[in-house]
Amino acid sequence: MLGITFSCGDDSITNPPEEIEQDITKYELLYGELPDPNLPADNELTEQGVALGRMFFMKICFREMVLKIVQVVIDRNMHLVIRQGFHWA
Repeated sequence: MLGITFSCGDDSITNPPEEIEQDITKYELLYGELPDPNLPADNELTEQGVALGRMFFMKICFREMVLKIVQVVIDRNMHLVIRQGFHWA
């Protein structure tokens, strides 16, 4: 079996730089009246880590939103096909 893949994207994503500089700037978590979160002492929140988490969260939310929109469009089109009658050619 032969598999061929092509990439249309940015090669810097698949070939990251040799050394990635880690930012250890601490992130101040403001949680208001909520109880203190149970965070591990040996894995503190950093500005870079929180930004990465937000990016992943937004990516997942966007993907889910697109999938829901596609499902609604498919459902509405199927109702139109059923209501109008689908005839095979």
